[in-house]
Formats: sequence, structure tokens, C-alpha cells
Amino acid sequence: MTSLIKKILPFTSATCLKILLTVFILSFLIKLGSSPLLEIDEAIYAEVAREAFVSGDYFSTYYNFETEFSKPPFQYWLLQISYAIFGINEWAVRLPSFIMAIGLLFLTYSFGKHIRSSNAGLWACLALCSNPGFYGMMRDARMDITLTFFITLSIYGFFIYEIASPSARNDKQGNGVIARSKATKQSMLIFYIYVGMAGAALTKGPIGMIFPFLIIFAFI
Repeated sequence: MTSLIKKILPFTSATCLKILLTVFILSFLIKLGSSPLLEIDEAIYAEVAREAFVSGDYFSTYYNFETEFSKPPFQYWLLQISYAIFGINEWAVRLPSFIMAIGLLFLTYSFGKHIRSSNAGLWACLALCSNPGFYGMMRDARMDITLTFFITLSIYGFFIYEIASPSARNDKQGNGVIARSKATKQSMLIFYIYVGMAGAALTKGPIGMIFPFLIIFAFI
């Protein structure tokens, strides 16, 4: 199988991933705003963010200029930042989801690399890019891809923490500099867990914390 992969991929996995991401960006980023907003949900997200943006009240959400708090504000904040940079248009509405999709690809690659190899991470990215659901979420202003990114980030931080923990424990009696370096790395991985949970909660609500917590608890 390894020899077959090498025949198909004459470059290194890192090079192939760069090519993949470049093609992905050029193929979809340019046409990101070519289609009108989807009814009803995507249009509502765009309008809620627009009304908060034009009102200048960035921490409240409005629909038809009446307060609306049915969803947490993080996705609306991302849309407002995009409006401020690129103006109010379909392209700017979908850009935050596209950026989160790129981040999710990097996490997917890192997962595959740590579980098996760089090639495994590359093939995982290829499989994800070929998924129609992923393509649809990437071109949708709704929160789905953002929530997926943050939950994946949280689980990724825990997974890598579990990999790093045994080696850190073995170094406690060894070189103090190495032990401190590994302890710092572990702290950063724990930080990923909390940032992922916080971001998911700000995107979707309590389920953003409950879902990764249940996964981690089941693993433990």
C-alpha cells in the first residue's frame, strides 16, 4: 500500500497538501459569492449580522431591528468582521465559513499525521474535500462548519495531550529543561481543549461544551 501511494504521489505529503489547499482555495474562493443566499436560514444569518453591523451595537443581535437572542453571537461576529473588511455582499457572508473549513482541513491532516502518517493525513483531507456535505457547509453562512471546527479543535487538543503525556511523565526524572518544555507543550494542548469548547459554546450554545466533554469522558 505504501509503495502504491508513493507511485501515485511523487511529492511529499506536505507538498501535496499545499497543492490540495491551493486548488481548493482557487476553485471555491473565487466563486464563493456567485450564488444568492439560501432561504431561509443563511439569509437570516446574513441579515442579523448586517443589522448589528450597521447599528454599531456589535454585542447584541437584531432581526428586523428587534432584539433576537435565539443564537449565540460568535458566528455573527465573524460575519461583521468580514463585512467591515470586504463590504456587505454574498462573498463576505460566506468567507468566515470558508476560513473555518480551511482550519478544519489542517486539523484533519494533523489528526491523520499523528495517528498514522503524513500520507494518512493527506488522504483524510482528500476524503473530506470530496464530501458533498463539507462542500455545502463551506459555502454556507450558517454556524455548522464553525461549530465543527471548534469541536474538532477541542478533541484534537485532548488527543495530542494524551500522546504527549506518557513521554512527559518519563522525563520528570530526567533533564529538567526537557521536562519544562514538555510541560509547556501540555499546557498549550489543554488550552486548545478549552478554546475549542468555548468557541463551540459561543457558536451553538451549551451543546458546544457538552458534545466534546462526552467524547473525552467516553475515551477516559
